[in-house]
Amino acid sequence: MSRFQLDEIDVAILNAIRDDARMSHVEIRSTLASRVPPIELSETTVARRVRAMEQTGVILKYVTVIDHQRVEAAIEAYVELTLKSDVDLDEAIEVVLEWPEVREASLVTGDADLVLRIRVSERNALRAFVQKLRDSGMLQRSKTLIAIDRVRRSPARGIRRIGDPAAYDSREIELDDVWPGADSTT
Repeated sequence: MSRFQLDEIDVAILNAIRDDARMSHVEIRSTLASRVPPIELSETTVARRVRAMEQTGVILKYVTVIDHQRVEAAIEAYVELTLKSDVDLDEAIEVVLEWPEVREASLVTGDADLVLRIRVSERNALRAFVQKLRDSGMLQRSKTLIAIDRVRRSPARGIRRIGDPAAYDSREIELDDVWPGADSTT
């Protein structure tokens, strides 16, 4: 997969829309013009750059973040799965991604093979999910961690160039592989 080469303006646009993807191009332009140092762009240029990042897959989609605690009595849990040695990892992933309780699945290093983030309506639903895991025949071991509270809720994080302390924001991701050896002054 080829990489889309982001420049400082693209990074600034992504950081502007990370918390509110519904910003209009005029609002993005205004946000960029009010930063230090300011970036002066036309609305057309902002629209063209956003469209290019959408078409190349840099921006995958725009999402709505739901506060499930406000709309349903929900239990969120993380489940570490260690698969039996004879279980095909790709097949196991296909199976768990079909389960409606699974919100995210990550391949991990360490003792576990996968970590699932799940959401269920109540304790009996959690018990049924754990039983479904056991009945699947895939598991050597599992470990379920129930989230008491979410400390941070952020669907997206900003990005910055490595080595550019002026651009640092604690919410930003460092993507050194996007600009290998890049000089942050250019």
